[in-house]
Amino acid sequence: MSVQASRAARGTIYVTLGHLSLAIAGFAVALLLGRELGPAAYGVWGIVYAILVGVEQIGRLGIPQATSRLVAEADGRDPLLERRAVTLVLLVYTTLFAGLWFGAPSLERIFDIPDGTRLLRIAALDVPPVGLFLILLAVLNGRRDFAAEGIVVIVYAATRVLGLLVAAPFGLTVEVALVVTILSAVAASFAAAIRLGPGILRPRFDRLQPILAIAAPAALAWGAGAALSNLDLWALNAFGDDVAAEVKGWYTAALNLARVPNLLAFVATSILVPTMAHALRGGDRAGAQAALAGGTRMMSIVLVPVAVLGGIEARGLMELVFGAAYGDGAPLLAVLFLAHGVGYTAMMSLGAVLLAAGHERLSAVLAPAAVAIALVLLPLGTSFFGGMGTAVGSLVTALTGLALAARAVVGRVGPLGEPSLLPRILLSVAPVAIFALAVPSRGAWLLLELAVAGGLYLALLVVTDVLRSTDLAALRPTPTPASIAAAVDERASGR
Repeated sequence: MSVQASRAARGTIYVTLGHLSLAIAGFAVALLLGRELGPAAYGVWGIVYAILVGVEQIGRLGIPQATSRLVAEADGRDPLLERRAVTLVLLVYTTLFAGLWFGAPSLERIFDIPDGTRLLRIAALDVPPVGLFLILLAVLNGRRDFAAEGIVVIVYAATRVLGLLVAAPFGLTVEVALVVTILSAVAASFAAAIRLGPGILRPRFDRLQPILAIAAPAALAWGAGAALSNLDLWALNAFGDDVAAEVKGWYTAALNLARVPNLLAFVATSILVPTMAHALRGGDRAGAQAALAGGTRMMSIVLVPVAVLGGIEARGLMELVFGAAYGDGAPLLAVLFLAHGVGYTAMMSLGAVLLAAGHERLSAVLAPAAVAIALVLLPLGTSFFGGMGTAVGSLVTALTGLALAARAVVGRVGPLGEPSLLPRILLSVAPVAIFALAVPSRGAWLLLELAVAGGLYLALLVVTDVLRSTDLAALRPTPTPASIAAAVDERASGR
């Protein structure tokens, strides 16, 4: 295994822990808000939060990715580049804040949000601190300081959960949830700034063009990808006049569960962009391709059972997390696991590969093409078939976009991995699926069933040679300067 692939494997642990905490926090937030607000109010929270995330992702999916790649190519030795990137992001997110603030009345009318202007203006206060958090995280990522990156994400996740728990005895509302979201971004930004030093916050306005040259196509590509993850919920509210408020609440709940595997896309981006960019900059094409194959294997190992078990246990998951009132949303969850959990997760990850390999302009064509498909399918599906029509439209869009992205990566970068990988994973999943069908469970028993299924799946992965001893060897820390732990210690002592 190459040094780049081994380093990527170890870095995956740190970043995965951070984003896993974010996923757990997402579960906790969904559980608290879903149960406390009820389906109707939770539907309001869902559309307000979807708009907020959509606005924030316009800025997050451009300059941060360009920063991560450029800092990695510079091997973390260009502090002026880092300051320029922070300055750019703060300018962009201040503009986005103003747009959301002044556009709130129009958004209230378009999406028919009760008291939408006030709620959206509260939400807008989250935009600048989130921008700062994301760009500081990108700098840590570009430096390949994966341990610090993971810790900062944990701070963000923990603050959201603790804030809601503190507020719960006094009554949770949409307003309270928004304020806690704002405070979590502030806390994470502070943690990242401590690691990087206050000097990174000093404005720098010169030589911005190298960042913008990469950020412009990346922003178009990733902004379109971010819009895809929210377009179905927007379509459901904009075109679903005849859809009951309860169904919209089910859809919002199902979407929150289905998006959990998206953390793999963020992990893949965090690892593949700096690892592949650094390798290709140094001429180590074999190392870059090994990192790509490793990332593909990791995603496949997780996403295949998500699609299968998510469909089998959809009702149990909905009732476990949100309560019995959400159980009838199970068919929506089964489809959305395929669309958002698998399709969009893989598509976003392949977009990161194109960015790392210097083909961001190609991804800037592919992602808007998927948006164009969604803009046709989602309104039609919602108008004629309600919530299920929205979900199916999202699925067709996701699979089409994934096919286009996979073809582009194979043609420009190289093979995604071993041809026999997917059949061996399916062979491992089949007995697990049979077990889940034979032992239907609800409530706490579902957790036990999933735990047993997970253990069985891991054992079968070893039997089918999907997981190998070299994987564990790559994850063991080593005393060499190339190890992540040594790199972090050297930086700390250097300051």
